[in-house]
Amino acid sequence: MAQEGYKGRKGKLRGHEKMIVWQNIDKLDIIVQKILKRIPKHEFRMKSQIDNASDSIGANFVEGYYSGSLGEYLRFLHYSKRSIGELRERVRRIKRKGYITDDELCCWYNVSIGSSNSGFKNQESISEGASMNNLPLNSLLSASSQPSVTPLTRGVR
Repeated sequence: MAQEGYKGRKGKLRGHEKMIVWQNIDKLDIIVQKILKRIPKHEFRMKSQIDNASDSIGANFVEGYYSGSLGEYLRFLHYSKRSIGELRERVRRIKRKGYITDDELCCWYNVSIGSSNSGFKNQESISEGASMNNLPLNSLLSASSQPSVTPLTRGVR
């Protein structure tokens, strides 16, 4: 089911969907949605906060990817990274309340680490003055797969 989202016409990946970090973000959201089903209804506020944080990770990544400028791209990557931090804290709390097991927490945590490490690890070292064409994609993609994908470059000087 999750793989369907990655493919467009003729089964080809498109735009941001080619990026390993986005694929990890999508996997993370699938895990979060499964976890949310196990949280009791009386924890509606916690469920809503977890769902919002998970949604924010992907939405900010995609918005930054299509922004057209390096500064905007980095700003939205930072927002996504902050949302991952918020989500980690909320998932830790639901583990403490006994709504998920140690194994589920470990699985979730490994995917969340993959999302943040593959996509955000060297973002702070990229200067604001660099062009998106010179963006070091190795720091934005995981080491396992390095497709030649660059964000949109319209408006970049």
